[in-house]
Amino acid sequence: MICRKCKSQVHTIDVVQNTDTNDIYRKKKCLSCGYTFYTVEKVVKFHDRKFQENWDKYHRDNEE
Repeated sequence: MICRKCKSQVHTIDVVQNTDTNDIYRKKKCLSCGYTFYTVEKVVKFHDRKFQENWDKYHRDNEE
């Protein structure tokens, strides 16, 4: 992942899992400028049509 401010590499400095929803929260920090931000990882239903469309559009296996 890259920093939203300076486009340098970031690393994860903390991870928390919400056991009720299975969401995973990650605190990330830029190695260059020190900008800190958070991401959320969620479980999605595979049969969700919008998810499937986005997966098909951005998945690396489709690049040839």
